[in-house]
Amino acid sequence: SSGINAEWPLRPGSTGHTMSDSSGYIVYFKGGKEVAQQSLTLTSNSYTWKYESPKKLSGAYSGKDTLAAALTACVSDSKCKGVTYASKKYYLATGTTANPGTGQHCWIKKEKSTDCDSALIPLL
Repeated sequence: SSGINAEWPLRPGSTGHTMSDSSGYIVYFKGGKEVAQQSLTLTSNSYTWKYESPKKLSGAYSGKDTLAAALTACVSDSKCKGVTYASKKYYLATGTTANPGTGQHCWIKKEKSTDCDSALIPLL
């Protein structure tokens, strides 16, 4: 698994690397080799989230149409520990351990972030 860290700014006026929840993406290292497993940390809704792919979380419930909607709902739901993408929906989840999931992605809710947490580590 590769450790790639980037800020994912969902706040107006943020700078840094932006990823869209409406389009897929693949990470490549210099030399053009595709990374089979991806892992990165992002900040959204004042929380740090650990992204894992291809992984899933157990206890999926309450499907949302967009990642932004799912992350926002997860923050306000005390039983939600993360979000899993499967079957073209983003599901809130109660699990905290990422397990193998073909074609699936997950975002694990970590600690509440502070302004100092939004330092950007560039992708090389």
